[in-house]
Amino acid sequence: MRLNFLLLCVFFLMLILVLGGCATASKSDMADLQVQQLRTRVGSLESQLERKNAEVGYLSERLDDTQDELERTRLELAKEKEKKVLFFNNKTSQNVKNENPKPTPVQIQKALQKAKFYEGPIDGKIGKNTQKAIMDFQRANNLKSDGIVGKETWTKLSSYYE
Repeated sequence: MRLNFLLLCVFFLMLILVLGGCATASKSDMADLQVQQLRTRVGSLESQLERKNAEVGYLSERLDDTQDELERTRLELAKEKEKKVLFFNNKTSQNVKNENPKPTPVQIQKALQKAKFYEGPIDGKIGKNTQKAIMDFQRANNLKSDGIVGKETWTKLSSYYE
């Protein structure tokens, strides 16, 4: 009986060692599997990170391009504004000229010439040809045809003057 007990103890001891070794091996296999899963997950995350970095790079380039385009547009608008200011200032100075009730004979002749009513020389004299051109201009523009460049006549004629 003692022998049976001893054999039974040895058997259980061996069984425990065998099963214990299997459990250790099983734990090791589980750890290896977990490590492999973690490596796979890390690899997947690294791939996602690379794609996101590429996307950030692309968006950064687009932002730079958009900022460059915005700056060009601002410069164009500034130039356009400057042109309008110059145009307005020029028109204002022309309007000041246009409001002059007594234009010089040279101004009258130049304006009539640009309006295609006067072909004579610009001599600063209101002669027969200049007088006829003034009257032709007045008739063509439904003004009183008196040959005198008054305020109404000069207002229309001055648009042809520089």
